[in-house]
Amino acid sequence: MKSVFSNTMLLVLALMTLSFSNLAHANTNPQMRQCRLSGGTFTSVQTSDDIVGLCQLGSAYIGSLDLLYHLDKSATPLSIEIYSQGVTSCDPMGTSRVVKTLEGVEMRLCFYGDGSLIEMNTLQNGISSLNNTELNQALGF
Repeated sequence: MKSVFSNTMLLVLALMTLSFSNLAHANTNPQMRQCRLSGGTFTSVQTSDDIVGLCQLGSAYIGSLDLLYHLDKSATPLSIEIYSQGVTSCDPMGTSRVVKTLEGVEMRLCFYGDGSLIEMNTLQNGISSLNNTELNQALGF
């Protein structure tokens, strides 16, 4: 009986430590933190040569670094500049590519020369779409 109790307590302690470590990481990663503070959910996608972060705001997806740079006013990423101008096509400024989330879900993103990105449906729906309401709120539009 004592052994079962000890093993259970060790398991609970291990799970609590793991949960705390994940929470601490989310609070120290600026991309994850800003996404969460903006009301979004952070996710990652695998490109041919990198893993990049996305922030999902409602049904819209924007690069998590783009959101961070825009909100701290350190840069105006092309993804946000073009989206804010009402452009709904990736061409000619960007390149459309299919990527997979780390969970294996495929999505099409528009990548710009400055490293910024936006999900194609988000871009095509446009700034006036109700599907992009949460994104517009997070961006201050």
